[in-house]
Formats: sequence, structure tokens, C-alpha cells
Amino acid sequence: MKILSQQNGPVAISITQGSTQDHDLYHDLLNIRNNPYNYSDKFKMVFPFDKYSDHYRLSIGGKATGALSVTQAKNGRVDCEEYIPECLVDSYRDVISSACKFRIIKQRIQHLQNRSKMDLPKQVLKTAFKDQLTKGTRLDIINAHKSFARYYRQIGYVSIDDGGFIHPVLGTDSLIMYLPADPSRTSMGQDLFEKCDNPLMLSDVKKVLTRTQVFMPLTAA
Repeated sequence: MKILSQQNGPVAISITQGSTQDHDLYHDLLNIRNNPYNYSDKFKMVFPFDKYSDHYRLSIGGKATGALSVTQAKNGRVDCEEYIPECLVDSYRDVISSACKFRIIKQRIQHLQNRSKMDLPKQVLKTAFKDQLTKGTRLDIINAHKSFARYYRQIGYVSIDDGGFIHPVLGTDSLIMYLPADPSRTSMGQDLFEKCDNPLMLSDVKKVLTRTQVFMPLTAA
């Protein structure tokens, strides 16, 4: 377990990264995931990909407040992989990450100034993305709740045409979106992408998505 970001001041804010082996962190993560559902058994919030994912915990004033999980596709299937276009997975599996199960408990940030509340989600996502870039990620693919799609577009994610589906476990109306490590376009990670080796351009991802196989007819000799 390691601390990726720490801010001291009137209210201490930190972002910590770990795995399922970091029991306190993972316990907090499950409680945060369970917050809107209030299941008596929080282990309903355990998913198969958890064991090979990186988990991020946002703490404010020493209290666990937010959680995010990120799965690298090269380590195993990501959340809702069956809804991601196969061409993307086939072309980029070694550099794909999938951020999911992102939640911040609103009641625990009410005491913060409005600007801080607005910046927190991006801060968590950007910190996790920075960590994932060091592990080879160049393309983040998410299944976003449609009600949050506008926010993700504002920070640089692109939606996939006909990428809507109902999440098979949570039952939420979801949308496949992606963010390439493209330093030429405005996004939450543009400053990070300008420094990374082997960036991935949006135009290249779009080419993969629109590419079609051309079959030449066979003619008799």
C-alpha cells in the first residue's frame, strides 16, 4: 500500500493505492461501494476482477470518503468487457486499463468549499491514471452511468457509438467511454500525456473502431 497524493491544511486529503491484500483499504472500499445500496452483506460488492486490480481510497480528515478500482486488461477480464468492442480489446489489451466502481460519499465532503468538491472527482481519477501510466496504460475504458456521461466528456472521455447497455449486476443504464493518452487534445490528463513515452492518439483509436474487414471474392482459375 502506498500514498500517492497527500495535502495538508485545514482538512487533510490523501489518496492511497493498494490491493485486496491491504485489508483495511479493501474493507473501506467495499463499504464505500455499498453506501448507496446498504446491503447487510457488503461482500455483495466483491467482484472477480478485484483480486487483480489496483484499488484507490480517498480519505478526507482521516475518514475513508471515496473509492476507485482500476483493472489492467493484460491481467484479466475487466468489468463488463463483453460490452467493449472486440477490436479495441484485441488491438490494445496490453495497454488498456478500466477504471470502475468510482464513488465519493457526498455526506463526507459537505464541509468542503464548493471548488474543492468539484475538483475531487477529477483529482482522484487523474491520480489513478498517473499511477496507471507508469504501469503501461495508454487507454482507459470505462462503463459510465449515463447520468455522469456529460461529466466524463468534459474531462476528455469519448463515448462509443451504440455503446449503451444495462449493467448486468448493478442494473444501471451505462455507456462505454474511453480516454486515450493523447497529448494533442484537451483532457484531465493532457499534462501527464505530454510527458509519457508512446502516447496513443485518438485518431488511431478511431481508426480501429471504424476499420472493417474487406473480403475479396474468390474466382475460379
